[in-house]
Amino acid sequence: MQKSLAPSNNRAMSTVAIDTSKMAFHRTVRLTTLFLATLAVAPSASALEFQCEVPGDTRYIRVDIPGEEYLCEVSVTYKETGVREVKWHASNDSLFCSARAYEMADKYESAWNYECSTWPDRDGIDLLSATQRTILDQRIKSLSAQGRDSQPPFTIKSIKATASTPLDKQPGKLALQFFTDNGDFTEIIDDQTYTWTVQTTIIDLASQINGGESPEYALINAIDDSSTLEVYTQLSEDNAACYGSQLLSVVGSSGATEARSPHQYVCDNLAE
Repeated sequence: MQKSLAPSNNRAMSTVAIDTSKMAFHRTVRLTTLFLATLAVAPSASALEFQCEVPGDTRYIRVDIPGEEYLCEVSVTYKETGVREVKWHASNDSLFCSARAYEMADKYESAWNYECSTWPDRDGIDLLSATQRTILDQRIKSLSAQGRDSQPPFTIKSIKATASTPLDKQPGKLALQFFTDNGDFTEIIDDQTYTWTVQTTIIDLASQINGGESPEYALINAIDDSSTLEVYTQLSEDNAACYGSQLLSVVGSSGATEARSPHQYVCDNLAE
């Protein structure tokens, strides 16, 4: 069952009052690092990326999901010129692109003596099981078609994904956050191995955060079997960049959430 991507004015909001607290300084580096790695899920971010180098030449092997024209695309971008060449693409199976990217990185090292390193996982797609990837592929294709027919139309630019279990054919929850040119929405999917359903759709995840200033960004990081999300946030306070987190549980199927933890954050003083 597909749901409207337009925010509803009567969508229920959590009324739980949460006291905001600043976390200890020793957690600043860890939290900031985790958030920045997640924040890389921007319209230009890739699902999987290798940096391959020999003296005088650096190339980036990337898997884009979705691609510019297809479900997924494997490309090589040349650092010196910025030219991007699509080497493989697929319209129905994004795992095909991931496999080709690994094969290409291996060939760069074994045949052409490049040294390739994998960039940190930023969107979680490569950590999904085969069954979860199939669900993701189906949602991308369905939502992309819906986006073309919507008024106004929307295009999926990038995706953040997380699952309650890494095991294939194991019942659990799947959270998919879609970033479009019109904003973001998050689908919570109940995966029962051989069948799955979209449990709820959360419009504009940042608007669900309770406590303190409203965050500029909110990104999913984890989900458990009870549909409780761990969400990373970014906000600004008086010349400081702040990074935080909060646990949100899904309430029913209306897209509403309820806070399960305080919105805790730490701030880096930009003036220093």
